[in-house]
Amino acid sequence: MARSDSFTKQTKYRDQLKEFLGLANIADRTSGNTPSYGYAAAHAHKAYNDDSFLSIAQNVWNVGRTYTLSSSDVNAGSIGVKNFPIQKQCLDAQANTQATMAGGTFLYTRTEDPQIAAISTGSFFVLSSLLAEVTLNSTYRDAAIDSMQFIQSHLYFKEGLVRDGISARQNDSCGTIDFINPYNSGLAIEGMSILASVTQDSSSQKTYPLWQNADGVIAAWYDRGDENIVRGLSAVYERNGASSFRSYVEAYLAVQYHAVVDQAAGSNVYGTSWIGPPTTTFDGAGQTSGVTVLTAAIPLTQSSSGGGSSNGGNCGSNGQSRSSATSAGAIAGAAVGGGALVGLVGTVAFLCLRRQERRERKRQLGRPTPFHDTNTTSTDTKSPIPPATIESLPDTQSRPVSRSALTTMTPGAPVAPSVVHSSHASESGRNGDEISNAELYRLLSERLESGRWDTHISLPPYPWSSQEGSVRSGAVPQAR
Repeated sequence: MARSDSFTKQTKYRDQLKEFLGLANIADRTSGNTPSYGYAAAHAHKAYNDDSFLSIAQNVWNVGRTYTLSSSDVNAGSIGVKNFPIQKQCLDAQANTQATMAGGTFLYTRTEDPQIAAISTGSFFVLSSLLAEVTLNSTYRDAAIDSMQFIQSHLYFKEGLVRDGISARQNDSCGTIDFINPYNSGLAIEGMSILASVTQDSSSQKTYPLWQNADGVIAAWYDRGDENIVRGLSAVYERNGASSFRSYVEAYLAVQYHAVVDQAAGSNVYGTSWIGPPTTTFDGAGQTSGVTVLTAAIPLTQSSSGGGSSNGGNCGSNGQSRSSATSAGAIAGAAVGGGALVGLVGTVAFLCLRRQERRERKRQLGRPTPFHDTNTTSTDTKSPIPPATIESLPDTQSRPVSRSALTTMTPGAPVAPSVVHSSHASESGRNGDEISNAELYRLLSERLESGRWDTHISLPPYPWSSQEGSVRSGAVPQAR
C-alpha cells in the first residue's frame, strides 16, 4: 500500500496504514509478523514523510537487535536471550580465514535454539538498510554492514546463492544448513542494493540461470513464485540509473508481471504459482506475492513513458503483445538477465562489504532480527521446505564450513502461510473510506491492466538465442 502510494505520488492509504500498524503488537517477540511491521513502516515513512511510521520501524528494529549478535556478545561468548555459549568464530571459506559471528540474527526466540538463519539476518539487514537510507544514521548503516558481513562470511554459498543457516552454539562445530531458497538471495539483494545507495559503493554482477522455467518465470519450491526475489530486484531497479544491467532487471520484472497476470490470476484472485494454473480460491500468500509483482511493475511503466524502443511486451496492454512477452523465445534472454541480478548477492554486496571493512567505524551497534517462535521443527532434511512468505519475513538461513563438521541440526519448519478464505475478504470492501485487502488487490490489478500508465516495457536485445538447462529448485539440496 505504501509503495503503491509512493510510486503513484498519492497518500490514499496513509490513514489506513497508520490505523493497521497501530494495532500491531510490536512487543510480541514471538510474532512472525514483527519484521514485516518494520518493513511496512519504513516504506510508509519514505512515502509520506510521517515520523509516526518511522517510530514504529525503529521500535521493530530495536526488537530485532535483541536477537542479533553484537561484537560485545561474541567477545563475551554469550547473549542474554540464549542459554548456551556462543561460537565466536567460524571459517569464512571464501577468504579461508576465521570470521566473527557478529551480525547474525537468530531465527527463533526459544532460548535453546541456536540457529541463525538467512531469512532472519536478511530481514534485519533490509530493515537496517532502509532506516539508514531514510535517517542517514550511522547506527543503522553499521548494523546493515554487520549483517552483510555475516551473510558474506557464513551464509554465502557460491554463484551469489545464500544458504539457509548456521548454528551459533559453541560445540556445534559451525554446522550449516545447505538448503538454497530464493527468498534468502532475494533479501540479500534487496539489502545490498539499498545499502549501496547509502554508501555509494559500486557493484558488479554475474550471469547464470536460477529458479525459473524455460520462459524465465520464477518457479521455485512446488512451482511457487517468490516475492522476495521480486522485491530485491525492484530495489535494484529503483536505486540504479540507466544501464544495460538495469534494462535486464526491467525485462525480468516485466516477465514476472506478465506471468502473474496471464497465468496466476483467476479473476481478482492470485495463486502462489506464477506458471499456472490460475486459481479461484482466495489465498493470503498468493495475493501477497501477486500484489508484490503488480506493485513492482508500476515504476517500470513510469520509467518507460519517456520513450525508447518497444520491441518487447507492454506492461499495461492486453492481448498478443502481452502473450508474446512471455513466450520462451522472447524471454530466454530475460531469464539470463534475471540470474545476473541474483548474482548481485555474491558480488555487489560482498564487494561493498570488503570496502566497508577497511573504513573506520565510529560506532558498533546491535541489530534487529526477524524472530518468531514455534515448537515445530523439521526433522526430515529430505523433505522439501516451502519458502517463507512475505508474512513470515522473519526467517533466514545460511552457509557451510566443513562437510565433516556438520551437526545433525535441522532447519526449523517455516511457518505455513495462513489461508484467508474469500468469505473474509468481501470484494465489496468496507464501509466509509476503508478498503479490504481483496479490494486493494483488485483495484491495483485493474489499474495496471487498464493501461492507465500508457507506457511500454522493452525487452533489451540478448546475445543468447536460447537458454538451456535452467536450474529449478525442484529437489531440495541435502544438508551434508
